[in-house]
Amino acid sequence: MKLIPQLNKMKFEKLYYLSKNIFALIFILTFVLSNNSYSSSLYQTTQVIKGKSKVWSDSKIINEDVIIRSGSKLIIENTTIEFGEKGRIIVQENAVLEVNNSQLTGLTSDSVMWQGIEVWGNSKSKTSNPGRVIFTGEVIIKDAHIAILSGKRQVLTSENKNPFDESKSGGLITNKGKLTIQNCGIGIRFTPELVKYPDETLKKELKNINIFCSGNLRDSCYSTSTNNPYPNPQNPWAGYANQYQRTDVGIYINGIKGLDISHCTFNDMQYGILSYDSKFNVQDNSHFTNMIYGIKLENTYNSIINSHEISQCFFDNIPGYLNVETGPAVESNTAAIYIKGGYNDYIHNNRFGDFLTNQKHNHFGIETFKSSVFEITENEFRNFNCGVVTKSSGINGGFIGAENNSISSWDGNRFTNSWRSI
Repeated sequence: MKLIPQLNKMKFEKLYYLSKNIFALIFILTFVLSNNSYSSSLYQTTQVIKGKSKVWSDSKIINEDVIIRSGSKLIIENTTIEFGEKGRIIVQENAVLEVNNSQLTGLTSDSVMWQGIEVWGNSKSKTSNPGRVIFTGEVIIKDAHIAILSGKRQVLTSENKNPFDESKSGGLITNKGKLTIQNCGIGIRFTPELVKYPDETLKKELKNINIFCSGNLRDSCYSTSTNNPYPNPQNPWAGYANQYQRTDVGIYINGIKGLDISHCTFNDMQYGILSYDSKFNVQDNSHFTNMIYGIKLENTYNSIINSHEISQCFFDNIPGYLNVETGPAVESNTAAIYIKGGYNDYIHNNRFGDFLTNQKHNHFGIETFKSSVFEITENEFRNFNCGVVTKSSGINGGFIGAENNSISSWDGNRFTNSWRSI
């Protein structure tokens, strides 16, 4: 008879401690959810846009994929959309995303970076229409790992070492207004195209875009001093970390033939434009300031299909810091324009440096390496340590001098306060 009260007492104690633990767990969960900006209750779930056009004009907070299906259109206008670290907009082939007078940004309540916009093409088909993103009015994209990716991410495996699916390259980017890309790991990235779309109206052009970094990027993995710098297994698509924890590349171009860049500004990043085996032009009042390389062009072989024209651009503070070891006899690790393996490149009517800039903040103006048939004419260099450096030129060499045409006065290349001109 005495065992029953004892058993009841044991049950009571177990229930007491169990209820106490449950209460503590509920308290902890309540605290976490109320103080954690990643709470699922704050987010829209994955959304699929299909059918007729859909308009978003109200603010939203999203931490999943927004997928715009082929044949569909999403219009974001006059609003702000905040994204958590999993947030991403995917524009499938033959789909359209139009952003008008809006801001796409990471969470204002936390320090995360979102994934950005992916716009897909179909590099295996000449007849399909690529996806397209169109910007009108004033648009800001902020705090993304890649603000706009013309292509598709894919998961790395033991058999697949490429973090990007090149079969989905060729997505189109059209800016009809004023586009600002701020504090992103990479501003715009193009993955290699396997075919060229026959429709001439699908012209690849980037204009009136301002890409810059102000202060450190939100994600500390963009710093080389962290234990797990980007790109890493968790984020193999990210730009490379650097000692300044700033934007890696403004526009990254790989395997693209035919692209015009004009009226764009790039400030405070590692590379303004970084390209591999591509053909494009940079013209008409594009500015490059405070970076290691303004434009860096790398080619695996010399070919006219990888030629470039760079004209009427401005470069200053390249790299923008003092280096007492920098001089004509020192190998460059920075340049306003660097070309490796170039062929038939035409660089003219650009301005390098300013009279108010410290000469030691501008190291090398133009450097070519293993390049041929280049023309460097009618450029002005002010307060650059070295104006033009050519190394290991090809059999046909190149020309550095003056020309007489409709946009120049046959002044040649002018050098003011340069340690060495050529």
